[in-house]
Amino acid sequence: MRIFLDNNLWNYLADNEIDLMYYFPANRYELCITTHGKYEIEQLVNENKQYIKEFALDALISTVREDSIFGFYSDLFPKEHQRSSGFGAGRFIDESESLLRTKLVSKYGTLEKRKETQILFKQEADIELAWRSKNSPVITFDANKSGPLLYALNQGWKVVSLDVDRSRKIPSGEFMQEIVSAVEAKAT
Repeated sequence: MRIFLDNNLWNYLADNEIDLMYYFPANRYELCITTHGKYEIEQLVNENKQYIKEFALDALISTVREDSIFGFYSDLFPKEHQRSSGFGAGRFIDESESLLRTKLVSKYGTLEKRKETQILFKQEADIELAWRSKNSPVITFDANKSGPLLYALNQGWKVVSLDVDRSRKIPSGEFMQEIVSAVEAKAT
C-alpha cells in the first residue's frame, strides 16, 4: 500500500527517533513524499532543528521514495525546482487524477509565497497531497487547517488526520500504532 507523508510529520518522527520500517515494513507499505515534499525538506533551515532535516534526508535515501509526476519543463521554475519530472523519471497520472489536481489548483492555488526565499507557493505542497489522498492514505498534522487537506478530509478521502496534543500525551510507540491502525482503516 502506498502511503504519503506530509512534511509536518518529520518533526515528530525525528524528535521520537521513529524507525519507519518497524511500523511500515517494506513488504506491506510503500512510504512516499511528493516532489513538493522533497522541496519542503530542502528549505528546512532552522539551525536548532538541523537534525530534522538530516532525519528526513536519511529517510529519503533509505525508506521513503519521491513520487514524481511526469510533465514538461516549465519556464516558471528554475531547472533544479521543476515541479514535474521528465521522460523516464516520473509516473503518469490518469485523467481522473489530473482533473482532481486541476480542480484543487483552481480552488487553492496561488503564485504567492510566504517568503521570497521559499521554493514553493502557498498551499502548493498540500494540493499535491490532497489529490493523492483520493487513492492513497496521506498522514498529516495539518488536516484541521483550512485548505486542500481539510477539503480532502471533508470529502471522505484517505486523509489520516493526526492530533498534535495527543501525540505529546501518549508514548510514541502507542501513537505510531494508532497511525498504522488509521492507515489500515483508510485502505479499506
